[in-house]
Amino acid sequence: MLRIMRVLHGDEPASIEIDVTGRGAGRGVYVCSAECLEKAVKSRLFERALKMKIDADAYDRIREQGLQLL
Repeated sequence: MLRIMRVLHGDEPASIEIDVTGRGAGRGVYVCSAECLEKAVKSRLFERALKMKIDADAYDRIREQGLQLL
C-alpha cells in the first residue's frame, strides 16, 4: 500500500509527495495497487481527496514513482 500526501511549504503552494514512511504530517490518501494508482491519476481523484489543484507534471511524477514502489 502506498500513501500520497499533500505537503505545505510555508507561503509557497502545496505539493504532493509519496510518503514512504506512512507517517508524514498532512492530508494523505492511500493507494492499494498499480491499477488503483492508474485509475486515480487518469480520473484526477487526488485533487478531490487532497483538496488542491494538481498539475499534469505532478501527476506524471507521482505515477512514475508510485509504480516503482508498488
